[in-house]
Amino acid sequence: MSERDWLLFVKDIHKSITRILEYTNTTKSEFFNDRKTFDAVMRNLEIIGEAVKHYYNSLLPHSNMQFENRNKRLFVILSRSPE
Repeated sequence: MSERDWLLFVKDIHKSITRILEYTNTTKSEFFNDRKTFDAVMRNLEIIGEAVKHYYNSLLPHSNMQFENRNKRLFVILSRSPE
């Protein structure tokens, strides 16, 4: 992987984290009651996951299995309704 590719993944992760922090600067109740904000945060978590996966797979090409298991666990966790 070139340094440029690596930096693009890191920039995507940083941008998504910044957005999540901005979007979640609210109460827990307000966050879960605002579907658009919730969806925006979930989308940015997806972006982070994909960037990490592509970076990690470039280092260890046969590591897809770990990410498939992680995705299944996250789906179960995120499918639960908030407290």
